[in-house]
Amino acid sequence: MDVFDFIFIIIFLCTILFSFFKNKYLEKYLFIICGIYLICIAGLRASDIGIDTTTYYNAFYNELPNDIYNIYENGTAIAFWAYAYMIKRLTNSYQILLFCDAVISVGLIMRYIYGKSKNCWLSLLFYVTCGFYAIGLHLIKQYLAMSIIIYSIDYIINRKKKGFFFCVFLAALIHPAAILFLPAYFIAYREISIKNNIIYLIFSVICFALGKYILTLISALLFNGLYGTLYSLDNDSETGQMMFLVYLIVLAFLLIKKNHILLIDSNNIIYYNFLWIIIAIQSFSYYFAIASRVTYFYSITLVSFIPSLLYSIDNKYCRRLLTILFCITCLYAYYTKFYNLNDIYPYKFFFE
Repeated sequence: MDVFDFIFIIIFLCTILFSFFKNKYLEKYLFIICGIYLICIAGLRASDIGIDTTTYYNAFYNELPNDIYNIYENGTAIAFWAYAYMIKRLTNSYQILLFCDAVISVGLIMRYIYGKSKNCWLSLLFYVTCGFYAIGLHLIKQYLAMSIIIYSIDYIINRKKKGFFFCVFLAALIHPAAILFLPAYFIAYREISIKNNIIYLIFSVICFALGKYILTLISALLFNGLYGTLYSLDNDSETGQMMFLVYLIVLAFLLIKKNHILLIDSNNIIYYNFLWIIIAIQSFSYYFAIASRVTYFYSITLVSFIPSLLYSIDNKYCRRLLTILFCITCLYAYYTKFYNLNDIYPYKFFFE
């Protein structure tokens, strides 16, 4: 049994147990222990675990400038490289960078799950089995930016515009794609109506129909026309298309059970609007699998929403049965689709 199988089993058993029996204090402390475990897996991993981890390792030791002012010459991810530069100056240890990144990113996401989810164990199981946790073992800059985006949800709910803008711009200084989350504040509370459904549907169809041309234009403007080269970096279009269908199913379920879901928590309307944006962006995966990475800034928020779908089912026994099926489906999805996502196997710690 490896480190991942162990945590999956623990989370699976806790999900089943606490779906039937509630114990607030036991849940809290076990959740904290699982969070610490996940932080250690991410932060203590060897530098060759995760496709991009070695790239960051080389940049940390060989490309990070000795003078902090030279960081600004790159023009992108300024905040991340300034943060990395500070750690290098203080410790000269890439492992410390990985561990600090894990503490911040996984810590903020675990905080979000525990504070926002109606069943934190269902959310945690979805988080670790359906690729969202594995992203952090690969896309270091983006994951750090995503965790700040997750934190900004509080500002959306409380309608604090300045706090939200600060989080988004800070995240964008870590990973430029985070700026695409900026519209979230303005669309978050658009009502569920026929008019808005039609607007979103037209927008999604346009993205799907013109996806290749839009991507070609973006490639020409931002990547010097290197569309083919970028495509070859991530050609797992099958997984991207599967997730597109999953998001469609989740949206359909939300629309069918909208009254119950909004009764559970009126803030769930945020995820209705996010789902439409996710579907529009995810449609690009039919042409360009890497486009799926952009949806992470929105789709990571769904880890807290999934339990609301199950809790919208009135019949207690039906809800419990579907909870068990959901858990089994998550494990099946992991071992058939997300196993070894981004080259995280065979896992080893940095000291091995």
